[in-house]
Amino acid sequence: MDNSDNLNNLENLENLDTIPKSDPDTVVRAMKEQSADTLQFFDRETSDIVTVRERYFRIAADWGRISGFRSFPPDELNLITAARDIISDSANYISLPRRELIDYKKLMSDFIDKTEDEKVKKKLHTAANAILGNKYKRFIAAIERLELGDRWQTFIDGIYRETVRIWCEKNNILMN
Repeated sequence: MDNSDNLNNLENLENLDTIPKSDPDTVVRAMKEQSADTLQFFDRETSDIVTVRERYFRIAADWGRISGFRSFPPDELNLITAARDIISDSANYISLPRRELIDYKKLMSDFIDKTEDEKVKKKLHTAANAILGNKYKRFIAAIERLELGDRWQTFIDGIYRETVRIWCEKNNILMN
């Protein structure tokens, strides 16, 4: 690295106040709380996580055609307003990574591969490759039976944190 690179890095440091910052634990917690009908966004101005159900985005998109908007309770009006803000100022809001994008089949496989005890590994492998039923539910049941819940949770948290780190990097967000 030559002196010009050092000067560029110093100039970037001077602009840190304008770069949005995020607490990775807050983003991880928000991802874990996602449901199929919610959308979550990072507000670049406030660094807040905004969660709005898809229903309110549909209402916000039809806002001009809706009569009787005053009939919405105040909490719903706040969510509709948040959805309208996101729609109208989309450059300021960044969609959080969806938890559905995490490949749990691969996670189960990776967790099994990192397990050293061969008997435990075999039981986990059997559960993860069940022919009938939900493989993930069977795998989690085996995790609980084998008292590996804390280890599994630590493993999953690490995956979420890495996902958030990559997301922050991609979106030019500093992690606190």
